[in-house]
Amino acid sequence: MRKKLLLVLAMLVPLIGFSVEKQKTASVRWGTFNIRLKNTGDFNITEDDEAYTTMVTNEFKMNDAYHMTLNHDGAAYTFHGFCKQLPKDAEKIDFIFLTPNIHVERSHIEYPHVGEHLSDHNPYWSDLTF
Repeated sequence: MRKKLLLVLAMLVPLIGFSVEKQKTASVRWGTFNIRLKNTGDFNITEDDEAYTTMVTNEFKMNDAYHMTLNHDGAAYTFHGFCKQLPKDAEKIDFIFLTPNIHVERSHIEYPHVGEHLSDHNPYWSDLTF
């Protein structure tokens, strides 16, 4: 059973964009090992969207790294449209979703630098402990 589950996960991971790590601890959801998943990217949704609510409340819950720590700094938004949007109108549409067994030490969203951007999104990163 364990080999079949790992094979299924190995086949699904590239399709759904998750990275998988295995740990030798008990997990009710995944049997005899504990799976840690990270799903990151430009989701083009905000925290008010149904897709976000589903992600953070469904049976296989993924937490928003930004809200997993009080130690977050920088901008409160990730999309700035090459600085065409005012910060008060800009939204956070990029997310780092994690399974609850990953600890977030710090989350940071860079402010855009006018004239020095390679993207219309701010860099966003988190320090994680596994």
